[in-house]
Amino acid sequence: MAPRANAEPSKRTQDVNLMSALNEPSVFCLSFGSPGADGPFLLDGWSDPESPFRWAIGPQSALRLPALPREDYFLTLKLVPVPLAERPSQRITLVINDVIAHRFDVGAPGEYAIFLPKDLIRRGKDNSLRFLFGHFAAPGELQANEERPLAVAFYGLSIDAADFEPLARTALLPLPPVEEGVATDLKRLAERFQSLGQNSEFGLWQRRCEAEPAGLLRFASLRMEHLLRGLRTDFQGIADASQIKLNTHATDGECIGHHAAYEMDYHTGKFTSRVKLDRLTREEPERLGELARQLLEQIDNAEKIFVVHRWDLLNDENVLPLFLALRARNPEVRLLYVTGLAGSNLGFAGRVEQTAPGLYHGYLARLAPSENAYDSDFEGWVKLCSAVDLAVEDG
Repeated sequence: MAPRANAEPSKRTQDVNLMSALNEPSVFCLSFGSPGADGPFLLDGWSDPESPFRWAIGPQSALRLPALPREDYFLTLKLVPVPLAERPSQRITLVINDVIAHRFDVGAPGEYAIFLPKDLIRRGKDNSLRFLFGHFAAPGELQANEERPLAVAFYGLSIDAADFEPLARTALLPLPPVEEGVATDLKRLAERFQSLGQNSEFGLWQRRCEAEPAGLLRFASLRMEHLLRGLRTDFQGIADASQIKLNTHATDGECIGHHAAYEMDYHTGKFTSRVKLDRLTREEPERLGELARQLLEQIDNAEKIFVVHRWDLLNDENVLPLFLALRARNPEVRLLYVTGLAGSNLGFAGRVEQTAPGLYHGYLARLAPSENAYDSDFEGWVKLCSAVDLAVEDG
């Protein structure tokens, strides 16, 4: 076996270890990388443990699950694809008890959830999971002395009872009529939604609609694993002054915030021309704590339609963990996740699919570039939000 250092995860890979524990109580949980924890459940296709993970080696890996009640479940996996520049997205085929159950793409480190219908679960017997990989590293492809055919690093697995079932076929929402120049209607529409972060694109769209809702993540950027940790821990530590640093933007003097524990960068909307930096630094922990409380209250009351978009590949599998974390607080919550079409299938731009009760997938012709969040597809956002708003109103 090649030295462990040859397959040492990158900094982004290591960040997966920072993700919080999956929602409890789970029917079954498995942490990879420790023989005492995962060894009894592993079958073929695994490397030696490298705490806190274990490499699955191509072309397939298998494990067994203990006997489960014959119910519907969600299988959630913490995964990191093998870092191959020419093949960044890993295609995984999931086989349950010798039946092909699901195919999905792993394009970035994170959590991925898959619905397991009860028809695939063996009654009173162990269950087998087999993962077939679209590709794996050839000997020497990652490092000269790395001979293992690495495919995916597994960090964790959980099985949770499902209280809803994704739609067998997605439903395309109708395009509602949108009258141009009706500022009051746009303001009302924009205020129905709350951003869960990526950058300021959606918050600035709300501003163009003359809506200014307060929001912890409206003008913030943080990765999905930190968002999940915040939701599962009531944003524990968000008001910790030792984790918060403010800097002055060189161009306009705005105070820009950084929260170390959540790796969150955000705009404060405060400028040194109007407020002293030391005063704002003293007030910032309380402000963030209050915004976090308001966001959690909005989720608990399901009073907003929540929006998430990412430049990384988003699909149902890596959005479902977020949706499940929101539903754990209130099963009536609604979530719209948005992806850019990037020049392909542009006929779908401005359209929304419903993929599960309360879960919607919207498509824009493009997302705003990272260097200019103002440069958004304004009319596209209007179409997406109008379609979801109408669907929610119609029940």
